[in-house]
Amino acid sequence: MLSRRFRLPGYCLPRVLGGQTIFNEANLVIKVLPNQLKFGRVAVVISAKFLPLAVKRNRLKRQLTAVIDPAKIAPGFDFVVLVRRARGTIKQ
Repeated sequence: MLSRRFRLPGYCLPRVLGGQTIFNEANLVIKVLPNQLKFGRVAVVISAKFLPLAVKRNRLKRQLTAVIDPAKIAPGFDFVVLVRRARGTIKQ
């Protein structure tokens, strides 16, 4: 689990979502924006359209944050990891 220091607070999300996209795949997007801090922060956002049940969304969010190593986060940047349904896919 990421310590609170490395988590991006919710009020910063809209600003970072408007930042530069550094990775873009069908179900995964990573956005980044420079910050004025000496450490990096990360947020994981999972769309309800991707996983309708909150229990499954929270589990996936916990698994993704467990994989993120705070020592490898670039200092001075805010990252947002977006997990969403791929465009053009039909909901089953």
